[in-house]
Amino acid sequence: MRTVMRSFVVTAALALGLAGAQVPLSIATGGTGGVYYPVGGGYAQIIDQYVDGYTATVEATNASVDNVAFISRGDADIALALADTVLAAYEGTGNFGPGGDLPRLPNLRAITVAYTNAVHVIVRADSPIQSLQDLRGRRVSVGAPGSGTEVSANTILEAVGITYDDFTVQRLGANETADALRDGAIDAGFWSGGMPTGAVMSLAETHDIRLLPISDEELELIRAADPTLIRYTFPADGYRGVGETPSIGTPNLIIVAAEMDEELAYQFTKALFEHIDVVRNIHPSANETTPESALDSPIPLHPGAIRYLEEIGLTVPTRSGPTEPERRPRCPRARTGPQGPGARVGLSWPLPASFPSCSRSCRSPSPAGTRGRCRASWSRRRTAWCSSTPRCPTTAPGAWSGSTRWHG
Repeated sequence: MRTVMRSFVVTAALALGLAGAQVPLSIATGGTGGVYYPVGGGYAQIIDQYVDGYTATVEATNASVDNVAFISRGDADIALALADTVLAAYEGTGNFGPGGDLPRLPNLRAITVAYTNAVHVIVRADSPIQSLQDLRGRRVSVGAPGSGTEVSANTILEAVGITYDDFTVQRLGANETADALRDGAIDAGFWSGGMPTGAVMSLAETHDIRLLPISDEELELIRAADPTLIRYTFPADGYRGVGETPSIGTPNLIIVAAEMDEELAYQFTKALFEHIDVVRNIHPSANETTPESALDSPIPLHPGAIRYLEEIGLTVPTRSGPTEPERRPRCPRARTGPQGPGARVGLSWPLPASFPSCSRSCRSPSPAGTRGRCRASWSRRRTAWCSSTPRCPTTAPGAWSGSTRWHG
């Protein structure tokens, strides 16, 4: 996953006569067994087909907690994340900011609310577990590490008086949770995902399952702890043999960084809503993705998204939030071009004196005789190139990839 200074790269491409080149975007999603991954694939299709000058790649991740960090530090360009996780990161509450394990991330911005995640608490149909309180003393998966599922699970459990000390904790993603329930390795599993989720559907096709209900009294306690959580009711036979079940829902946001170029955010928002059928043909959760849903975002929308929404006649509410950090420039992203010994495969340009130095990992396309990974760096008033040579030079062969880290 990569960082980018969008407007400069596009300008530089035009100046160098490379207008036909495509700027790569990274979309951070979730595990391949969940809903984020295929939905993110639909967003990538929309970008590839309808956003001129850009192409997109879908990244499988541990989902929400990882994704907000990737967006904030520029390791991904677009991401899906749960609203409760995003709001906590933006405001610096819970596990973010003072007293938490993670920093506050005030540069998060929303494009829209994508759809509602349903919180699944899954058990085998023959399990004696009938309610959340029955999870005490059991083996319970609370979601993958760094996932919004675990954030939601922890919020729900604490609100009803249950802590991790009350049961044996497992941290598994959607596929792993389904496999563990199938094999009897756990007694219950949390999963926060769109309806239906493929991993849960597959489990329900081979084993009888139930979803634990969340009562009105429990909902009141949970919403007092986190008002982004809402009532959600699983429809009867949404999964084979599972009856209508009252539960909790969490909106999902499409997020970007405040630093994203306004024109890019505008073009993506416009293409997304005008061609949302691309995503609806992949997963029915996209039926909830409408321009009006963007107005329910708990964090500020990106100016590019606001521009589109106002253009189509919507009034966007003003939201206050934490003091904005000073925006810092981002490391530029090189771009693949003509191959061959000595060929320049990336855009390069002199950096201003105020630009901090950055270093980035550069992976070779591995032609014969080439070592697999080299290091190159950007620094003040310096021009850097990628060149394609039979061995690993100071400036590495191939196209830029990997993550960027800041210095000093």
